[in-house]
Amino acid sequence: MADYLDLLLGTVLLTGVLFELPVLFFFLARLRLVTAGWMLRYWRHATVSIVIFSAFFTPGDVVATTIFFTTVLLALYFVSVVVVWLVQPTPREEPAARS
Repeated sequence: MADYLDLLLGTVLLTGVLFELPVLFFFLARLRLVTAGWMLRYWRHATVSIVIFSAFFTPGDVVATTIFFTTVLLALYFVSVVVVWLVQPTPREEPAARS
């Protein structure tokens, strides 16, 4: 029973923390550390990292769980891209030069 509870609590806590990913990227965008363009440029790197992370942190050797966890994390990553795109400041237009 103790092993089951450890597994359940670990999975629930990890999932809860990972669902805060868009909030983390919101603050990173407000600090101008990331942009939506940068995140889209490196989406392949993020995908590989997410697959490795999912394979390492999902319990057991059930492939379906790993695929589900990977899909959820990729969806959260792309939600984060949208959040960053909405938050990032727009470039200011230069005033027209007077002749």
